[in-house]
Amino acid sequence: MAAAEGDFEASAALSPRQKCVVRWAELVTKNEAKRDTKCWEELKTHFNPQEIIELTVVICHFNLMNRLNDTLQLDLEAPPPGMRSTTVSPEKLKRYARDVLAR
Repeated sequence: MAAAEGDFEASAALSPRQKCVVRWAELVTKNEAKRDTKCWEELKTHFNPQEIIELTVVICHFNLMNRLNDTLQLDLEAPPPGMRSTTVSPEKLKRYARDVLAR
């Protein structure tokens, strides 16, 4: 539940390795990774150099795509012909995430 509500550090659902990945993704996204030696050292305990490069490239790729889509105001996917688009409220999404994590 804590992970779904934004406090991934307190989540029992994530392993230390997974928490390290989330911390790394946040640091890369905020362009602060190069200054966080603690996270870098922890990352090296969970991943080899090739895996760190691949992980970082994937994070950067999704950051690029998010910025591009947001800047150009692009819809990620158009609904199929005849199907109407729906919007899910943040409250409903949180409730769904809580239910999934509670299983």
